[in-house]
Amino acid sequence: MPVSFFLRALTAQILPRFGGDGYWRLRLPDGKFFQSALTCHSMAFGFGSNRQAFVGGIDAHSEAVEWKPGEKLFVALSTTVGGVPSSPGITATMQFEGVYRFPIKGTGAVANPLGADTPRYFINETQNILAPETAFGPGCPSETPAGFQDEEYWYVSDIAQIAVDAAGASATVSNVKTQIEPGCDFIMRAIWPYFPGPFGGTVVVRLRRGDGYAMTNNFVPINSIQGPVFKELRIKGGDTLNFDAQCVDTAGPVACSFGLLLYGVRRRRIV
Repeated sequence: MPVSFFLRALTAQILPRFGGDGYWRLRLPDGKFFQSALTCHSMAFGFGSNRQAFVGGIDAHSEAVEWKPGEKLFVALSTTVGGVPSSPGITATMQFEGVYRFPIKGTGAVANPLGADTPRYFINETQNILAPETAFGPGCPSETPAGFQDEEYWYVSDIAQIAVDAAGASATVSNVKTQIEPGCDFIMRAIWPYFPGPFGGTVVVRLRRGDGYAMTNNFVPINSIQGPVFKELRIKGGDTLNFDAQCVDTAGPVACSFGLLLYGVRRRRIV
């Protein structure tokens, strides 16, 4: 394109995620680095969304990072900083999110085609087409809709018993359910792991609602999604949140008991 691309966010995946040996560093077109050194993926991206916003972070005087036509970004990868490299290595994929900025010829300002009193329209539960981007961050929870009442609440999942054999192989524990009470939706805003006993290795999980909506399309380390969820998740009253779990990076037989603490609000309709 003959115009600049303004980089606003980066979504990165380094696979496998549970080896601990995927280190990377991004150099921007102007020579600045996204990280000061080669960084483990779980440190550069500490939450399950794997997305970090550039706005106001790299350059305090700019709303985004300008990527001019013909310029290149450079990514350095290392499988040796974290120890013995995994086999057959690592795979890195990065999605650069932003806008192309086109100049407008002529004079005069560009008017907002939407009126000041235009209502917000919700296309579906993951998108409000007129909401600001900050409305989707973990620090900006949704407002309580008119006619509803929110109550802070914790759900505690069932405990999964994960067994690992002498060779370090773990069976998959599937469909561990957390039942959401009927009559009120649960708006999940944070996830915390719960280990009632000793364990070895790393627990990886795959999360989805009972209606099939998936939070993760594959197994991810629990330490990469613990804490605030990037976009709060609505679970309808009477539905369930299900997870599958495995234990990896183990040196031998181990028994792991694992559960999830789910924080959010119960949303009830005011009669």
